[in-house]
Order: sequence, then structure tokens, then C-alpha cells
Amino acid sequence: MNKRFQFSLSALLLVVTLAAGVCAAGTYVYREIVLARAAAVRASTKVKLNQVVTMLGLYNDNAQHLPKSTVFNALGEPTSSWRFISLPYIEQQDMDHPENGPFYDQSWASPGNKLMRGWAIPFFCFDNVTPNTPTFGHTHVFAITGPGTAFDSRIRTDLKKLNSDPATGDTILVLEVRNSKTHWIQPGDFDIRTMPHTINDPAGEGISGTCPGCFCVGFADTEAWMLRNDTPFDKLALFFTTDSARKHDREVELGPYRVK
Repeated sequence: MNKRFQFSLSALLLVVTLAAGVCAAGTYVYREIVLARAAAVRASTKVKLNQVVTMLGLYNDNAQHLPKSTVFNALGEPTSSWRFISLPYIEQQDMDHPENGPFYDQSWASPGNKLMRGWAIPFFCFDNVTPNTPTFGHTHVFAITGPGTAFDSRIRTDLKKLNSDPATGDTILVLEVRNSKTHWIQPGDFDIRTMPHTINDPAGEGISGTCPGCFCVGFADTEAWMLRNDTPFDKLALFFTTDSARKHDREVELGPYRVK
């Protein structure tokens, strides 16, 4: 065999081997970067849900009970959400304008609260913060409401009493919703009697996460858990009401689906 040909073939094999090694290393590094970014987004989401529950705790400390999920006026008309009336417990001092709101006694859609509708609170709007977009200001956080929940409209729930029993501290207060179609100051939550029994449906209108493959829930004890998409809805629903939460173990029912 021609020596020049032998040398050229050997050089080609060496180049191919080196190129394969570089590609493999690059793929590994890229994969690690993607995984690290996903983990960072999950951690950020859990922090936000934790902050929401902590904020509800501050409201409870002042009022001795959780806020009503929906605020009604004297005529019985829904005017705004718990997210709006909890605003004083969020460090957003630059949002307090004596002449331009917030006006808690007015509807979220009133002219007086126009300025408020122009804000997107990171607590509630994880990535819907770009002005002049269809989803600007839409919340990613819904409360669990309905009979027996912590936001049962028939009663005033004291979060401290709820957490005095570790079992009822496992009650879910808030959940992620990717496509709420609801402004953060607008009434709108998950009512256990009517909510979709789906998790991460492609439309993102039921329980659904902003992180791929998972979603976040916030418990009464301020714990925030990221759960996989394959979490059975029926198991999750065990912690929607305080009585049911008291009868079930969170680690047993939901622990296997937890993303750490």
C-alpha cells in the first residue's frame, strides 16, 4: 500500500476520532447546561409558590384568617381576587399611588384600577410580564376553592390553626396554571366542583406547570413541591380539603411523584 495513502488514512481516522470526541463532549456539556437551567427554573418556581403562601400567612397574621378567594361588592357582584387584596403584604411600595389606586373597594376592571391592570407581579405572573402581549399580567397561581378547602367561602379559615395540626398543614392552598386567561387582580381560581381533572393538558388551562414535565403546588405549611406530570389527579385531590388531608400522608401519596 502506498505510504502516503496509509498516512492520509491514519490522519483521517485521527481527525474523525477527535471530532467524535469533541461532539460527545459538546453534547454532554450542552445536556448539563439544559439540565442545570431546568433545575434553576424549577427552584425559582418553588420559591415563588413559597412566597405566595408566606404572603397569605402575613395576611392571616393581620386578619386572623385567610382572605376570601373572591371579593364581592354590596350587590353581590364579584369585583377582585385574593391576589389583589393581598397586595399590601407584598413589598411593592412603588405600586401604592394615593390618586391612582389600588382601590380595593372597586372592581378590578374599573377605571380607578386601570393603573393596577398595567402591572404584572412576579409573585403571580411568572413570565407573563411583557407589556402589549395577550397574556400580560395573567396569573400563574390559582387557589384551591370550594367546600371543605382552606378557601371555603362559607367560613373564615385561620391558617395558624390549620398548621397547628401537621396533617392539615398538608392542605394544598395554591397551584400552578400555565394558561389561566385571568389577570392577577381578576377573580378566578380552581373550584374543586368544576375544575378540570387534568394535569398539564396541552392547552394549559387546568393544573399545569410553567416548567417542562412538572407543576408546582403550595401547601398550607409553606412547603412548595414540584410534582411530575404523571401524578394522578385523584391522589392530588386528596389534599384539596382539610378533612381529606388529615386522613392521608403527603409523603406516601405524593412523595413518589416529587421532583427535587
